[in-house]
Amino acid sequence: MSPIQFDRRRLLAGGIGALGAAALGACSRREAHAASAEPILVLLQLYGGVDGLTTVVPFRDDAYYRARPTIALAEKDLLRVDEDHGLHPSLRELRANFDEGRVAIVEGCGYPEPFYSHFRSMDVWHTGFHEGKVAGEGWIGRLREAAWADRASDELVVHVGSELPWSLACASRPPLVFGSAGNFQSLGDDREQRTLRYAVRASRDAAPPTTPAPPATPSERALEALRASFEAASRASERVLAAVEHYQPSVEYPNEALAESFRTIAAMIDAGFETRVYSLAHGNYDSHGNVQVGLYKQLHRRLDACLGAFLADVRRTTRGRDVVVLAFSEFGRRFHENESNGTDHGAAGPVFLLGERVRGGFHGRPPSLVEVDADDNLVFTTDFRRVYASVLEQCFGVANERVLGTRWEPLPLIA
Repeated sequence: MSPIQFDRRRLLAGGIGALGAAALGACSRREAHAASAEPILVLLQLYGGVDGLTTVVPFRDDAYYRARPTIALAEKDLLRVDEDHGLHPSLRELRANFDEGRVAIVEGCGYPEPFYSHFRSMDVWHTGFHEGKVAGEGWIGRLREAAWADRASDELVVHVGSELPWSLACASRPPLVFGSAGNFQSLGDDREQRTLRYAVRASRDAAPPTTPAPPATPSERALEALRASFEAASRASERVLAAVEHYQPSVEYPNEALAESFRTIAAMIDAGFETRVYSLAHGNYDSHGNVQVGLYKQLHRRLDACLGAFLADVRRTTRGRDVVVLAFSEFGRRFHENESNGTDHGAAGPVFLLGERVRGGFHGRPPSLVEVDADDNLVFTTDFRRVYASVLEQCFGVANERVLGTRWEPLPLIA
């Protein structure tokens, strides 16, 4: 280890993601168009635990109104999508895309023995295993190794955001990570950047070992990944900045941080990056009290405007058909409202897939509003790994057991 100490957790989970960039290979616009048959997954985490019953409302079921006398949404205010369901009134762009067959809603997604901690449950969703991070790399990291092990490019997985989700964790090919196109060099404080510069110089100047080195510790492996990433950051930043500066979107994006992230992804797609998986996050939906109604109105409005602009923008590009957005949250919410006129951490909730290739409509089976579990949770009806299995096989042609450890039956989600 370097004699200079640093906060490893902060580096790995926060701003150092900007320095975790990997080198970006050249790919011309013409080559990108030729490769447009390759799918592009945009992984959108809605963090904080989204209440599915406030997002997709079963307005025909009287049990919904009995359980939530204060916070239930009235049928007249909903954006109806079929005879039984309505979307939250802030989700107008989502409803328009649903009506055009570009939105699939998978109901009742969850897993056995659910965790109600944000972090424990995110670990399950990010790895695809109940053990969480103990089980190893993230499911996208394992996809990287299963599908593209022979491709040296390190731009195949990209996260736009300040905190790298574990779903992208891959020991052999660290993903490209940055907070925004303009801050490759600004995330991480001066001390952290000096530490990495020292580590890079030390690795270059070190004499070759005369005896086999002992196995690297987790900290040493993390530092080694950061060394390799840091050396490539400047090259990555130049190319991403150029793509964003020259990009002319076909729609006007909202003045929101989330919209900037979506616009950056659209620019990279248009510029011909080899990226197969992009990742970003939106939130925080974690509320337990009477501010929840207003919070959802605000967050859903922002999500709807930004996501709607992105879908409209990429749809007008030559690669738009191959973009699939997968939106999920780490858990749903309890069935009954609590004494503070909010909802507490729960279990099952909907997962959304959006795009031209998506088989629109409702999938899976809605959870019962009568037979809830002992913790007042909706009982999940679709294991979320069936959604992952569908993406792995229908987008990337990878047998899902190679990534998920055991075989899960896919759903008919993507054409």
